[in-house]
Amino acid sequence: MEREDDNYFNMQTNANVQSQQFENMNRLMEQNVSTSMLEGQLNLKEELNMIENLLRSKVKIFNEEKGEEEWVVPKDSSEILLSEYGINLIMKRVRMYLNKNTLLSNYETETIYEKMEDFSNSLNDEIFMKYELVFKFPNSKEIQDELIKKINIKVDNTAFNMELKGLVPNKDEIRKQIISEMDIEKERNKTKEALFKNKLKSFEGLIRSIQDSIHSAYLRAWNGGERRSLRKTMSVSEVINPAMMKRNNGGGLLGIFGK
Repeated sequence: MEREDDNYFNMQTNANVQSQQFENMNRLMEQNVSTSMLEGQLNLKEELNMIENLLRSKVKIFNEEKGEEEWVVPKDSSEILLSEYGINLIMKRVRMYLNKNTLLSNYETETIYEKMEDFSNSLNDEIFMKYELVFKFPNSKEIQDELIKKINIKVDNTAFNMELKGLVPNKDEIRKQIISEMDIEKERNKTKEALFKNKLKSFEGLIRSIQDSIHSAYLRAWNGGERRSLRKTMSVSEVINPAMMKRNNGGGLLGIFGK
């Protein structure tokens, strides 16, 4: 009789242990599902990484050796628009708007317009006031290369005109003549200004891309849309895993989104 009681006790103990193990596994699965859900929907690292790479004027290419896409610095340094100071300044402002607090807010259309106008005006004003620090101005080599290119074009054009007249051009002599008649310092300044203006042509498009990213984040928060989406997704998870229902009714993860 005592042996039967011992066997029953051991079986009951094992059943309780297995039940507890199952409950622990169930809770762990619940936590993993919930964490993955939140991270996937609220994680903006990919968007922030894309913006920073664009600010660095990088381009995305497919690396055949690695079998994946990667961001690379442009071979032509003249394509680099912003200084390190400018990149950090803009990223600081972007992070103030592009975050989970924005996504989980509840904004009306008028409020979104106001916030976008405030962001755009503030960023433009700050860039204007600090443009000498924000932008990467052409360096001496870029100016020199561009100036040599302009001189070569003038030499070729002059030689071509001489050939049309039946003359035999001497490009070395033509080059010397052009350089002797040129105000080098003035031409350097004009070349520097032209290169910088050419860089600025891509600035408006870059800023608009950033504004669109911020605007998209606000649209996800329009009338609390992101919070409703998360609640709906988690409700589906509760159907798949009924154990989540009990925890969520007691507060749980859904409590952070409000009713």
